[in-house]
Amino acid sequence: MPLTIDDVPDSFYGSYVRKHKNATEEEIINAYKDEQGSSKIAKPRDDVLDIAFTVPFNSNIDYIAELDRQLGSIRNSSEYFNYLAVVQSSGYGKTRAMHELAKLYPVIYLCFRSSVSTGYPKATTHSLILKNEIEFCDTMARVEAVANRWLAAMVITYLGKSHVYNPVKIKRKSIIIALE
Repeated sequence: MPLTIDDVPDSFYGSYVRKHKNATEEEIINAYKDEQGSSKIAKPRDDVLDIAFTVPFNSNIDYIAELDRQLGSIRNSSEYFNYLAVVQSSGYGKTRAMHELAKLYPVIYLCFRSSVSTGYPKATTHSLILKNEIEFCDTMARVEAVANRWLAAMVITYLGKSHVYNPVKIKRKSIIIALE
């Protein structure tokens, strides 16, 4: 049985989508109610998101330029440990922004999402091993040692194979390590 906009609960794609009728109507094409009346997605969500990551990035605000500007300001800072935290609700483009920034910066991306999570993208291959190693550390010094060892290995691997991972000519010199 097809769904209508009124049938789509906020938890299905979030209240944001309900406010944008065209987006909601497009998603309803892939949705239905099962025999018990529960909302279901006919097309796996990962397929839709995989496709979404291949089209040109579109934003009504200059989000990527602002992140680039912020990264430039911390890169040129005299602070000992300069970093930029991007804090956003789920589904608003943090991962996609990292993909776009990878056109400007070398990016090492790690996703620590739970293996049972329905979020996108799935956890990166070695992130759960790193997470387990960190969880078993009994002191902050050991946590830092484990994290430093992994990060050093990732940076060394990236630098050794950067021509394979990022064929786009890098325009910035900082390496972004994106943790999700």
